[in-house]
Amino acid sequence: MGSLDGRWIRAIMPLKDMRLFLELESGSTMTVNLTEELHTAKYGALENETLFCDVKTDGNAVVWGENRITTTLDELIDIALRGIV
Repeated sequence: MGSLDGRWIRAIMPLKDMRLFLELESGSTMTVNLTEELHTAKYGALENETLFCDVKTDGNAVVWGENRITTTLDELIDIALRGIV
């Protein structure tokens, strides 16, 4: 998994306002705001709250709705860092 070898996702929980809470195996936690990503082809379908809340992880990837949308921890970290001003 690139620069994040050994850092896997332990748990994921959808939050209000298009945010995801992640707990990593390292014990670290992070919240990712996906609001700005909803205008993209990849994440646009997540405007549907039912789909957004249908999120799970296999410890590596984050998956919404029976593999309808899949992303990696690396990509979620990039999104989170773009949101920091």
